[in-house]
Amino acid sequence: MNKPKIKDLYCPNQECSHFGLKERGNIVGFGKYPSKHGRRRRYLCTTCNSTFSERAQTIFHGLHTDEKTILRALTTLVECGSLRAVSRIFEVKLDTVRHWLQRAAQHGELVSELLIKDIHLKQVKVDEL
Repeated sequence: MNKPKIKDLYCPNQECSHFGLKERGNIVGFGKYPSKHGRRRRYLCTTCNSTFSERAQTIFHGLHTDEKTILRALTTLVECGSLRAVSRIFEVKLDTVRHWLQRAAQHGELVSELLIKDIHLKQVKVDEL
């Protein structure tokens, strides 16, 4: 996953007066923390003093699988159209693939930006996804 730019981030705290508003100058870097897949960035909202990770508000938030694996699995799902096949190929539970797909559906614009822009698909395939 590419590094998020501070100007593209917003406070994920729904009670904050700057919730969902980008480029307000209220988001600052707040160090890093270790994860299974390397160090991750944390941010601070100076309006409400909430902290959040670089994966907040993404399909990857709360998931323990690395971004590349999830994106490869979703790409494979677009190409082959079979949840069970993707489950076998990536050696994960069928419910895990379903969960990734549900997350991708909830974050459709982000998935399009990360996944579909580099794939030359016909409209039918995009509609199926």
